[in-house]
Amino acid sequence: MEEAESDPRSPTSIFGKTGAFFTCNLKTDGKDFAYMSHNGNMQSEPSAQFKAWMAKHDYDPEHGKNTPTNLSTTPPAQPAPAPSPAPDAPPPQN
Repeated sequence: MEEAESDPRSPTSIFGKTGAFFTCNLKTDGKDFAYMSHNGNMQSEPSAQFKAWMAKHDYDPEHGKNTPTNLSTTPPAQPAPAPSPAPDAPPPQN
């Protein structure tokens, strides 16, 4: 125990003493994309696109707007399938 108390990096020499602490340099890296989940799949999109979506749907959880609005409850209309060409006329019977 004697060695731990003499080592300034030892937690036993820091904890319990007022004004005693460790310091470190923390480097962060901001990302230019946002993660989202759509139909159960994790995806990413540019931050600007996500911010535009947030503005459109009045969604800002950092300021108490926790539920997006103006969401479509019906799925977008699927385009009608292209009409199939008319079948060839049967050969004439003689």
